[in-house]
Amino acid sequence: MKLFETKGNPFLQITNLNNQLVNVEIYNTSGQQIIQPITFKENSLNISNLSNGLYFIRVSNLNNQQKIFKFLKK
Repeated sequence: MKLFETKGNPFLQITNLNNQLVNVEIYNTSGQQIIQPITFKENSLNISNLSNGLYFIRVSNLNNQQKIFKFLKK
């Protein structure tokens, strides 16, 4: 899985090479959950409602394998 944001695009893009269903959660730097766990079916997530700042995104699959990414929203 890879996470990327195109400049000027209000969406986070996730490439999922194995085409698995994944759950996505977003946290702020205080550890507060900003986006509740959602099953991610598309390849992008709208983040236009988030304020500028640093965030952490946890992506987990149905086997409970997890990856945590950090991203800066400008």
